[in-house]
Amino acid sequence: MGEIKSTLDLVMEKTRHLSLTEEEKDRQREEEFEKRLQGLLQRCEDGFLSTDDFRGEVEALQKELHRGDKPSPVKAVLGRIDPDGSNDRRLDLLRLYAPGAVEPLLKILSEYSDKKAELIREGARHQLELLAKRGIQGTAVRPNLDREARLTERVAGLNREARERVQALPVSREL
Repeated sequence: MGEIKSTLDLVMEKTRHLSLTEEEKDRQREEEFEKRLQGLLQRCEDGFLSTDDFRGEVEALQKELHRGDKPSPVKAVLGRIDPDGSNDRRLDLLRLYAPGAVEPLLKILSEYSDKKAELIREGARHQLELLAKRGIQGTAVRPNLDREARLTERVAGLNREARERVQALPVSREL
């Protein structure tokens, strides 16, 4: 009577002569490093990992995945910067890995905040004018900025622009 083979057995049998090239292995290690680095960043942002512990974990991860070129987590941290959110933990990490990037980053975030506030003021003023034309006015009237599609689009574009500027920051000192 014949043996019943699982799909995994069949795949293993058909591919046993195949092997990964060094380039493919390196790409897999890089992808694994990036995934695990994102997990470490999340743990750090959530407060479960101090910045010093983060550094040690990154170094251990680099050794484990044979990353002799020691890719820095700076670009990963910059990729997680949220112009609308709290970036305190991310800034702590940047101070550790690339202190020269902190000041330009704070400038970008400040400019974003100022421009966004101006857009919101313009949107509110526009909506109040429209309401006044319809005879709706007074101190209790508040504009509903969520209904301003143009404002939402402009703020989203401003956010995208700020993120692009953050990603383009020259990093003076990396680990």
